[in-house]
Amino acid sequence: MDHKLLQTIFSKSTYAGICQSEITLQKKIEEQAKQFGIELFAEQKVLFAEKKEFSTSNLIRQKEVEPLPQNLNNSETVGCLLLAGGDGSRLGFNGPKGCFEIEGKGSLFAILSDKIRRDGNVYLAIMTSSKNHDATVAHFKENHYFGLEEKKVDFFMQKSSPLLDSNGYWFLDENQNISIAPNGNGEALSLLYNSPIFTKWQKLPIKNINVIPVDNYLANPCIRAICGKDIDLLVLGVEKNKGESLGILTRDDAQRVCVIEYLYLRKEIDHTELLIGYSGMFSVSMAFIQKISNDYLVSHLVEKKGKKAEYRDDYWESSESRTWKMEKFIFDIFKKATRVKIFKIDREFFFSPIKSKACVDKLQALLHKEKVY
Repeated sequence: MDHKLLQTIFSKSTYAGICQSEITLQKKIEEQAKQFGIELFAEQKVLFAEKKEFSTSNLIRQKEVEPLPQNLNNSETVGCLLLAGGDGSRLGFNGPKGCFEIEGKGSLFAILSDKIRRDGNVYLAIMTSSKNHDATVAHFKENHYFGLEEKKVDFFMQKSSPLLDSNGYWFLDENQNISIAPNGNGEALSLLYNSPIFTKWQKLPIKNINVIPVDNYLANPCIRAICGKDIDLLVLGVEKNKGESLGILTRDDAQRVCVIEYLYLRKEIDHTELLIGYSGMFSVSMAFIQKISNDYLVSHLVEKKGKKAEYRDDYWESSESRTWKMEKFIFDIFKKATRVKIFKIDREFFFSPIKSKACVDKLQALLHKEKVY
């Protein structure tokens, strides 16, 4: 067993527990640790000690942004990248978030797929994670791809990385594996570009791709707002409500469009009126994806509740714990684009993300009210 490696990446108590465990467990943990590598752990440790600072001197306000034009669903063929690597744990649901059912409407996957089916000229790529890939693919197969042509639907997986405990060490999960989680959506476009999907799309008349999160059932995967325009990137913003868990659009000192994630928003900024929030939706040209496909994106640490295994005498016991995961954010590519346009969308028609059980309860009550009246 590589004691030096395990002593570096695990706390003293976890390392001691591994040493007292069976040889098969020791070998399994050592193999997993070597697969991720000490370099990744070193990068995470730097992030753990780092304090993020963001410029708020160039906040983008609503009056600076035009509303999204009407009648943007023309016949041009487009691609849609659906970000669906998350699970439904915060919704009180055990399974891929996209499989979550909205009463009377079907799963989130079904709702978004139906919009694509009715359009008829959209190719769909779905980014999953190691934790939900098989269940996501099975959901589509069991439902006959929701009426979509199978050849127009593809899947690929995002990467995962080990979680950190509150002291900045890797730890084991309830199954005595190194605890891991999807490492964010920041590499989505790079992974898409380096997959057979992008090669297939290059042979089709697809010039632009819409990127949408799976949890926004009002998202329009068929929009053509970027088509016919000499731009690389079109970002859809939305009016931000005070206290809402939503990042905001801003510009850095070089006047490049970027996003401050809500996790990093200071209270006084979060309560500033008339700001434009980041909807999680944007359109990007295939040419721009190719241009930035191998560019490096910075990583961020995001707090996450998880189960951590502790060694107790001669057995491992799991309990809820405060943990941290390393993520890359897809909106960090925005500052790499020089030709950018921002449109503001109407919440009522385009923006209703389902992030928590409270969002679910609110939506179900609204749907029930619609049935009553």
